Amino acid sequence: MSLLELRRVTKRFGKVVAVSEVSLAVGKGEILSLLGPSGCGKSTTLRIIAGLTKPDSGSVIHEGRDITELPPEKRNFGMVFQNYALWPHMTVFDNVAFGLRMRGWARQDIARRVKEVLELVKLSGMESRYPTQLSGGQQQRVALARALAPSPSVLLMDEPLSNLDAKLREELRHELRSILRSLRITTIYVTHDQAEAMALSDKIAVMNAGRIVQTGTPAEIYREPADPFVATFIGESIAVPGSLLSVNGSLGLIRLPNGVQLKARISKASPPSKEALLVLRPEAVSLGEGENSLKCRVSRETYMGERVEYRLECEGVELKLRSLDPVLSVGEEARVVIDPSRAIIVGR
Repeated sequence: MSLLELRRVTKRFGKVVAVSEVSLAVGKGEILSLLGPSGCGKSTTLRIIAGLTKPDSGSVIHEGRDITELPPEKRNFGMVFQNYALWPHMTVFDNVAFGLRMRGWARQDIARRVKEVLELVKLSGMESRYPTQLSGGQQQRVALARALAPSPSVLLMDEPLSNLDAKLREELRHELRSILRSLRITTIYVTHDQAEAMALSDKIAVMNAGRIVQTGTPAEIYREPADPFVATFIGESIAVPGSLLSVNGSLGLIRLPNGVQLKARISKASPPSKEALLVLRPEAVSLGEGENSLKCRVSRETYMGERVEYRLECEGVELKLRSLDPVLSVGEEARVVIDPSRAIIVGR
């Protein structure tokens, strides 16, 4: 049985439908990310789970019990916000202890628990500091420690790393996953950053326009997109419309608008249809000749340090090619091979 479920939850703000018929199930100890662009309804969904926003219809079920009408303070859910929401006049110790005091914990139990969670988030020895004396990453650790202190049944996180610089964000997301895995705490994590969702999650629910359009493991979401939105939102994708000519096992033959015919793998999550989309990510494109190849001209070269990225004009189709070393120059002609096991056909 799922620890937490949403059953056909809908929320409107005036004429705007922020969340539409959302159903979701999260297992005990599972880390699930709500992933989608700004305005897709993921934060509103999280607030409904937390009890901060009341849905117009549908139910929130926790451990088999309907908690839709239950106030936030009675749900035993922890929440970490994007802006940290620390009390500036309180020390690290008092910020972390605040929720425990509100719950009536004994002083010695509070001291023990604060020490435990500060050790967990690597902030031991900083109990007497104030938020203004901490870096952004340290403030986020305090916010996490405060949410974890009461041992919540579910941890809710709303873009908690988005205010940090790229390097620190990458470091903290790996630390965060390690902490969540060690505690085996059920977590729902809202983000618009697909790399963050991939690195952290056991499962990802992709949202668009207030709806969940696909739920699956990171590998399933990436390799088996359910529709054109997921296919183009996840990864660095170039999508080309075409007509599906035939299917042979897991491979399909698609004809592009320029008349070129290419073989590609059909997404298992998207039933084949004549009107199809060919999704090409950089890993599907390599220099070479032979079957499933295109004649190209280099239109742009970008040096990225660890790699070189090329934009190619290929018989009316724009592609991206990656290389560890400079191998082409702008204006040069080349031929590329499309790997049919990495290119994906999605129904339109």
